[in-house]
This record gives sequence, structure tokens and C-alpha cells, in this order.
Amino acid sequence: MGWLKPTTRLHDGRVSWEGHRRELKIYREAFEGKFLDSTEAFYAKKAATWITTDNVSEYIEHVNSSLDLEKQNGKHFLEDSTTKLSIERIVNKLVTCHAVYLVDAETGCDFMLDGLRITQLHNMYRAFKHDAESLVLVVNKMIEYIKKKGLVIIEDK
Repeated sequence: MGWLKPTTRLHDGRVSWEGHRRELKIYREAFEGKFLDSTEAFYAKKAATWITTDNVSEYIEHVNSSLDLEKQNGKHFLEDSTTKLSIERIVNKLVTCHAVYLVDAETGCDFMLDGLRITQLHNMYRAFKHDAESLVLVVNKMIEYIKKKGLVIIEDK
């Protein structure tokens, strides 16, 4: 069996296998699962390195760059459903598995909020928005921060 080629390109450059049931079946059976597993293993390894060598902001930059790259690559080389599954697995390995640490770390949410590091908070939101449970951790930190600042204001009057 030679390389399978999608025979339809949509106007925005995305690949479509629709209408090519045989090729799509082979794509799913011979490629998709192995691709998803290797993608997941690759990002698990990257996460293990980044989490030990980078501060939270740098780690989050890696996450967002990786997600952007994988979305772009998926648009050109993968079936839409595979891209979606790939992003879900990447988010799991890069965000979900490390969310508590990233939020609570010395350079995490409190550091960003106290220093009004809006760009870093925005980047954290971009990464965490893909996982509702992880995003709740950030929201809870923001609620704590607002309450703490509000109490300071009230006590100063």
C-alpha cells in the first residue's frame, strides 16, 4: 500500500477525506490511532522537560505554541476529527496533568495577579480554556485575588 493522499482540498486549504470512504477507513485503521498515540507520547515527554526547566510563563508559551502548531499542521495534513482528538490529547498532557502545579507554582497565578502580568494571564487563559476543569483553577485564583484586594480596600477606609 502506498501513501494515502486526500483527494479533496477545501477552499481554506484543509484536507477532506469525505466521499472517499475506503481511504478514510484505511486512514482510521492504519494511521490515526498510531498518530494520536505517538503525539501523546511526544508531548508527555516535552511536558516533563518543560515543567522542570521553565517557569510557568515559559511553560505556558510552549503550550500555546504547540497547540497553534498542531492546529495549523492538522488543518493541512489531517482529517478534522483527528486534529480535534490530537488537540484533546495534547491539552491533557500539557495542561490538565499539570494544571494544579501551574496555577499554584511560585511563578503561577498569584505571581501573575500580584504583578498585574496581564499578558501572562492572557496566555494562561489561552492554554487553560481548552479544559474547563483546569480553567476553574485559574478562575478560583482570580476570585481569591479580588476578595483579598477588596478586603484591603475596605480595611483601609
